[in-house]
Amino acid sequence: MTGAAFGEQPIRPVRDWIGPPAAPRRALVVGAVSIVAWAATWAVGDRTVESAVLLALAMGGAGAAAYLVPLQPTIAFGIIFLLATASRFTIELPVGTMRLEHPAIAFTTLALLIDRRGPLYRLQRPGRSEAAILGLLCGYLAVLTISSVAVAPQPVASLRIVAWTAISLVGGVVAYVLMRAEPQRAEAWYRGSALLIASVGIAVGAWYVVRGPSDDIPGLSSGLVPWRKVFAYALEANLYASFLAAMAPFAMERLRRRQTIPNAVMLAVILLAIGLGVTRGAYLGLVAGFVVYGAVLLWRRPTGQRLSPVFAVALTATIAGGLLSAVVLSTPSGYRPPVGGVPIPGDPNASAGPGTAPTFTPPPLPESPDTIAFRLERVPPALEDLATSPWIGLGANSFGQRHIDPSSGGAPDYIAILALALVYEAGIIGTLFITVAVGLLLLALFRASRSGWAMGLAAAYLAAIATLLVAYQATNALVFALNWLLGGAALALAARTRDRDAPDEIPADDVL
Repeated sequence: MTGAAFGEQPIRPVRDWIGPPAAPRRALVVGAVSIVAWAATWAVGDRTVESAVLLALAMGGAGAAAYLVPLQPTIAFGIIFLLATASRFTIELPVGTMRLEHPAIAFTTLALLIDRRGPLYRLQRPGRSEAAILGLLCGYLAVLTISSVAVAPQPVASLRIVAWTAISLVGGVVAYVLMRAEPQRAEAWYRGSALLIASVGIAVGAWYVVRGPSDDIPGLSSGLVPWRKVFAYALEANLYASFLAAMAPFAMERLRRRQTIPNAVMLAVILLAIGLGVTRGAYLGLVAGFVVYGAVLLWRRPTGQRLSPVFAVALTATIAGGLLSAVVLSTPSGYRPPVGGVPIPGDPNASAGPGTAPTFTPPPLPESPDTIAFRLERVPPALEDLATSPWIGLGANSFGQRHIDPSSGGAPDYIAILALALVYEAGIIGTLFITVAVGLLLLALFRASRSGWAMGLAAAYLAAIATLLVAYQATNALVFALNWLLGGAALALAARTRDRDAPDEIPADDVL
């Protein structure tokens, strides 16, 4: 099969999205199910306007993804991925917390199972690598379940996190099935989602500059001084910046293939926005991603595209983003200059004499929290706990069941180091399972980089995963579906390169 045949049409016109004649009936069924699911979930949940809007977004996206499974599987993947990027928004239900992508994963899984025209029933037999990776991840999930039931002080609370992780793992399998035929199309969704959240982050920073110090700007943290942190619509600044850093290699790959001004601007916007997250872990991950991406391409020696312009734009925008955050977000939150010449009550420096302009001296700023020390302080008690159950761990999210955070008024404590959290929760056995699975995925991607059409994409995936592995040592975000969706699509790319009908190269119009 040639590359043109492999790609077929790069994008179907909007009028073709309704698909074959049976699609309208499918739309009615999916629409009805989505509405019923929205009403039922809202009835048992918070029953607020905010919950209704979030549920409409979640169920609407779920219905759209399920409808598109047999018609446009790559668009179905993109919808799930976009929903997963909005990690800030949750819906509280009696059974636990639901995120926006959870219904989409469930609906799409059901659509894949019942639709015999869909991608699941056209799927080629998985290779040994895919089967081994899936088996290892299921083994990790089994160990986590056992430790949560047998060891965790609050088994029900831990099992909710296990269920969340299981849904995310199913999302990775769904991503693999949806993207198996045309894995190169995932790249556009990565760039688009990163550009969207980066634009929102820059808008939040601009709002802060125009409005001045304020504690009620959406998408901006207000509890840290002298630095504020942008998180846009991610759960926290760490996840916001880490996600952008992981998606940057895909923007770099786009610029490498097509060295145009719009592509350079897109890469620059993504990298500039990382600085607004003020996250050291994300920058360390970004450096790791740059190194991996450049090393793989230099090893494979692609012809026709120069790397120097790509890295020139990337390094310039990265440095500029760090400087931008220092200028935009360093205004102290406690500073309130006098308005209209009226002294601020309680200000000892305000002049009481007539004809003298009042002055205001900002109060001394407290020192910035030492987040590295915060993380390291959790290591000794975690290791002490782990000694009681080293092989299977102590259960999902169970550190907070045993320890409180004195800096947060006695709230449950947490481990913000991925490597330590893995061992703590799933023990040596579970950590070994997931470590080998990630290693096999990285090996499969490196082998995929030998294929001419997949070389750059495989390098970008390797860089993105390396970025997250480094950045997540400053947090613990393994349960989020975003990571598993990325891994599932990466595995689909590696598997596609082994097919006999895999193209020699991707046509220019086939990479969006």
